[in-house]
Amino acid sequence: MANRLDGARLMGHNGSGCMLASEIKMRFDEGFHQEAIIVREPMANDSYNVAVKGRGYWIYVSAARTKTTPKSYKSLDAAMSELSKIGFREATIDLK
Repeated sequence: MANRLDGARLMGHNGSGCMLASEIKMRFDEGFHQEAIIVREPMANDSYNVAVKGRGYWIYVSAARTKTTPKSYKSLDAAMSELSKIGFREATIDLK
């Protein structure tokens, strides 16, 4: 299943397209990120990934242990909570 981020330009650590939530929050506070999306994790219908957009590039929120891998959220509430901590007040949810 394709989601809205398929084929999107990604940036992040070592070209991985991922960044820690704390780093994203610093950039959000500086006005870099304007949009957020929650997508189903590929190959796992019961998990979600969070991505934010800044200056034409998408960045997935990464796990602290593996900075180059998108963090997996077990519920939409957990994903929304992460975005709220970063500072977002709204987000798109793509369930494709």
